[in-house]
Amino acid sequence: MLAVYAVTVMLYTVWLPREKLIIAGVNQPAVGYVLADNPDGWMCMLALSRYLGLATSPLLAREVDRVMAEGAYETTVFFIRNQGFVRPTPARQISFQDSLAFERLHEQVYRELGFQLVEVPAGPLADRVALIKQTVRQH
Repeated sequence: MLAVYAVTVMLYTVWLPREKLIIAGVNQPAVGYVLADNPDGWMCMLALSRYLGLATSPLLAREVDRVMAEGAYETTVFFIRNQGFVRPTPARQISFQDSLAFERLHEQVYRELGFQLVEVPAGPLADRVALIKQTVRQH
């Protein structure tokens, strides 16, 4: 059965516990959807560190290697493409152009780690849901 993990690529302001910031190599509150408790948390954290121009910390590299070696994740993931705009909120302070760069980094990280991406293109929510349901039924 195909596990459904949607890769999200919008940036949010997240106040992470200090240990998670250290893992990301950041010594201050970070901007990003990087909660490691999410199914794609470590991969998002890796993308965020690249987005911020930081070297991958040894701890983050070990955690990514660990979860990949454990086979903790389904190797096929749904890559949810942007809708063509970003609506700023108090928690989401990123330009559309920056969101596209962050999306590309997410895609690159997942591909580098050997994930097969199922493209979910921009479109009405019902169409996206139908595509995901159809893909899950086929697996």
